[in-house]
Amino acid sequence: MRKTIQIGAAALLAISAVLGSPRASGQQSAEELRKSVDDLVKRLDEVQKKLDEVEKKQAEQPAVVAAPAAPAAAPKPKGLLDVYWKEGLRLDSAENEYGVKPFQLKITGRVQLDMSWQDPNDALKNSPIAIDSARKTTSGAATDNFKFRRARLAVGGIIYRDFEFMAEYDFAEVEKGAFKDVWMAANNIPYVGTIRIGQYKEFGSLDELTSDNDTVFIERALPNVFAPSRNVGIGLTNAYFDKRMTASFGVFRDSGNDTATGGGNGNYAYTARITGLPYYYAVKNARVDKLQLVHLGAWTSYRENNGGVNKLEARPENGLAPKYLTTFSQIGSIDSHTLFGAELGTIYGPFSAQAEYMFDQIDRAGTAESVMMQGAYVQAAYLLTGEHRQYKNTAGTFDKVIPKRNFQIVDGRGPGAWELALRYSYLDFEDENVHGGTQHDVTAGVNWFLNPNMRVSLNYVHAWIDRDTAVTLAAANPTATPPLAAVIAAPVDGGSYDGFIARFQVTF
Repeated sequence: MRKTIQIGAAALLAISAVLGSPRASGQQSAEELRKSVDDLVKRLDEVQKKLDEVEKKQAEQPAVVAAPAAPAAAPKPKGLLDVYWKEGLRLDSAENEYGVKPFQLKITGRVQLDMSWQDPNDALKNSPIAIDSARKTTSGAATDNFKFRRARLAVGGIIYRDFEFMAEYDFAEVEKGAFKDVWMAANNIPYVGTIRIGQYKEFGSLDELTSDNDTVFIERALPNVFAPSRNVGIGLTNAYFDKRMTASFGVFRDSGNDTATGGGNGNYAYTARITGLPYYYAVKNARVDKLQLVHLGAWTSYRENNGGVNKLEARPENGLAPKYLTTFSQIGSIDSHTLFGAELGTIYGPFSAQAEYMFDQIDRAGTAESVMMQGAYVQAAYLLTGEHRQYKNTAGTFDKVIPKRNFQIVDGRGPGAWELALRYSYLDFEDENVHGGTQHDVTAGVNWFLNPNMRVSLNYVHAWIDRDTAVTLAAANPTATPPLAAVIAAPVDGGSYDGFIARFQVTF
């Protein structure tokens, strides 16, 4: 600052010298200009003194030490996993030099507690629905009960982007084999898509392939008895035309259980499915979330049996109800059977609907004629709070409901998502000399999605069950000691069932 003032004074003196030349005498005398300059210099000296005093005071004050800069964040140790929550617990490794995460792990699970209240009429209560080796029959009586329908824990993940695995165990079904999805897969194969080997659901039925976490009703529709479920095999699946079409094919061993074990020759199943979206409109951003589509699909499965005995059974659409509809042992030994299903579904904003028709063409051994068992259902649902059901384009199945505002007890107090639904379904186990009867169900339901991971559902089921013909469960044996009379199941006329079922579900 001192140097600046000195330079300013020198500049003023230079100006005075110029103005004091003869060229400026006509405007002002040299004496007057010098006097003005002297006055300015005095003022500058006074300013200089004040500045000196300020500098002196500042010098007497203690020096202020600048705060040290914050240390740079330590680099993440190589190999450390990122742990985060995305509708379940996720663990991801850091990207390698090729921009690929070598390991991505997810831990998922579900708990479903069902409670049921049942009221079959006398025609069903008194009708035998099964017979054991001691010729003792089981009646169709039903009780109010509860059950952990599913209690599963699964570990799955992606390895080096192109490889995937899953291992799932159900603690609610330990007594009959609790392995569920246990498989490994290779993805992103040109022209092929995905190859999967292990135990998983075959490619059959929109209702069956939609996760039981996300089905509209607590239990699937009656014709689901025809849909193949989990078996061990190898399959190919891919999506085409910007994920508007899927095609799948697999070869499986029909084990008939969830133990992930099997043996013997034959009993192979060849299953294929194709789906398409002839109409598809989706918009999702910060302000808009719309989905409109029409789903079409068809599937078939040819299944060897090599003389095995085929028996079909169905209960009202309540997993805790007895199996009132049954073919007993009337079908007998079979060589093979062919399953077929046609699918139709739609999502239009908060409205969704789906329908399926299925049949089982059974080729019986020996000279017995082939028989065909069949069924169908149609259902519709509407989300009162404005959400829409999701859709998995790569699998051709419906998916979960995500509430716009989660239900909160303390903060926010959102309503969650509320859904009303109605379904009609039927089964026909009558053909040739097989008299299993017919069943019609109407199910009404309400779903409350508290958040993406919690759901409460209530269903009311009314079923009509009829069998016009008496069925011999065990033939008479007059040579036995004592002689045994035939065991006969009388016709069922006007069988009626009413039931309520509630489910409390948590998934992650």
